[in-house]
Amino acid sequence: MRIPAGLRDYYELCKPRVVLLIVFTAMVGMFLATPGMVPIDALLFGTLGIGLMAASAAAVNQMLDRKADQRMARTRKRPLVTGHLDMMQSARFAAAIGLIGMAILLWLVNPLTAWLTLVTLVGYAGVYTVYLKRATPQNIVIGGAAGAAPPVLGWAAVTGTVDAHALILFLIIFIWTPPHFWALAIERHREYAEVDIPMLPVTHGLEYTRTQVLLYTVLLFIVSLLPFATGMSGPLYLISAIGLSGWFLIYAIRLKYAPKPGLAMRTFGYSILYLMALFTVLLVDHYVAPFSFGALFNSDLTAVLIFYAIEDRSGFDASFSVSSAGHCGLYFVVRSQCAGRRYGFVKRFPTRGRGLYLRRLSRCQRYADRKLENR
Repeated sequence: MRIPAGLRDYYELCKPRVVLLIVFTAMVGMFLATPGMVPIDALLFGTLGIGLMAASAAAVNQMLDRKADQRMARTRKRPLVTGHLDMMQSARFAAAIGLIGMAILLWLVNPLTAWLTLVTLVGYAGVYTVYLKRATPQNIVIGGAAGAAPPVLGWAAVTGTVDAHALILFLIIFIWTPPHFWALAIERHREYAEVDIPMLPVTHGLEYTRTQVLLYTVLLFIVSLLPFATGMSGPLYLISAIGLSGWFLIYAIRLKYAPKPGLAMRTFGYSILYLMALFTVLLVDHYVAPFSFGALFNSDLTAVLIFYAIEDRSGFDASFSVSSAGHCGLYFVVRSQCAGRRYGFVKRFPTRGRGLYLRRLSRCQRYADRKLENR
């Protein structure tokens, strides 16, 4: 289906591929934030609000960078450069979708998500684009904090809090950003030099930048294992993370020690595939993998039943029932009016693989605590 020419210009103004990646990682954060299904209102309105505000920030970025975009081959076809849109049209559009996104998050999701999203996108469109991008060769490292925030925003949309596991997702993207963008900067270093943007290859040379790409990729390999190390994910994620990060590391080693024309751009392309694949595996592992790996841990295991009961001191006022076939997903039934409470739970685990299940149970307990505290 073809997008009409006028609408296509507004569509391109939003940097759709960048926004798609932002929305995708935010949605993964939403699903990882809850043991069961994400509440439909948080999923729909959270995704819509974050997406609209990200698109608004992308439009503002193009408005501020339009003069540099005119001189770079990669950006010469952007609608503000071609004249298909003018500054007033772009400003009105960016303001409209930004305000709509903010209103959705503020009134239909929760204030924490709204304000975190606003701070993040002001950091990108304002602090990074206006100042950092032209002030320091570490621009992409410092400014990468804004690009790493979407999983935290998604997590906050569901829970109304910022959990340590959400910060692990943040850290993965934060460490991924420099080797991802520096690979592109190596390929386009002459263009950045012509428009006086001090990207690392321009200020420190290609060889130094290749070394930094390699070092950050090694660090990314280590950081990508944190979801498994902290009990956030299981063996499927571990195996996938090692494979995906290992292949990224091979690209970085080749870029450092055997550079050739086009390799930097292929490294850049793989880095995008890497992030999408890694977060997809996080999602699959969260819902599907525990069932699949149940047989690996204990061939006799057909089901694991976890009962988590919460009693009010004055009587049975609240209950959480959690059931899982092979620990395949956790679904809560929440009924609570209690203030004081005590916990009791009965669990049955296989002898092997007990650590994984205990870590997952700990997450269930924390989730239940937050649900009760928010009532």
